Amino acid sequence: MVEQDFICSDSFESTGIVEWNSPSNIALVKYWGKKQNQIPQNPSISFTLSKCYTNTVVEFKPKKNTYLPLTLISSEMPVGINYK
Repeated sequence: MVEQDFICSDSFESTGIVEWNSPSNIALVKYWGKKQNQIPQNPSISFTLSKCYTNTVVEFKPKKNTYLPLTLISSEMPVGINYK
């Protein structure tokens, strides 16, 4: 892929919603250092908390104004930010 693959043209009219869940991963033993060819010096041990995750939803649609609204919503506190 090249940079041009990510640049939107003026004729772009697509809409959609993308959602992703990312589970938490806890490292019990973290490896320290590396051998030759980027091989870890010692192994690491971790486990994934599949029911403890972060859910991200992105909705995109065409907009014709010059503002980029950004709204962050969490279970703690909603935050709204508008960039010019």
